[in-house]
Amino acid sequence: MQGFIERVTGNYEQMRIAIERITLRIERLPNHIEQIACYIERRALQMPKLDGAAIECENIKCRTADIERMQGFIERVTLRIERSWKFIERITLRIEHLQGHIERIACIIERAPRT
Repeated sequence: MQGFIERVTGNYEQMRIAIERITLRIERLPNHIEQIACYIERRALQMPKLDGAAIECENIKCRTADIERMQGFIERVTLRIERSWKFIERITLRIEHLQGHIERIACIIERAPRT
């Protein structure tokens, strides 16, 4: 029983760490988007054949595509977090259930005649 509780606790800790890592990645997204925008602006300067409006149009298309990719990433991460929370909730319910069993076993042991 103790080993099971330790495994469940270890799983919970792993999920918590995974959620922290995902959260850090999400927090870094604005920096990545800014880096992408800077790259696009530098790239636009290397397109002398295009006039200003065409360059701006190209920038907007590229930025939109980059943002859509980032949104897809955020959606996937959000789904992973939601699945992780469901998993954590199930583990929490199991731990609470086990605590009830442990309390009943402790009561039986306390009432058992001592020899």
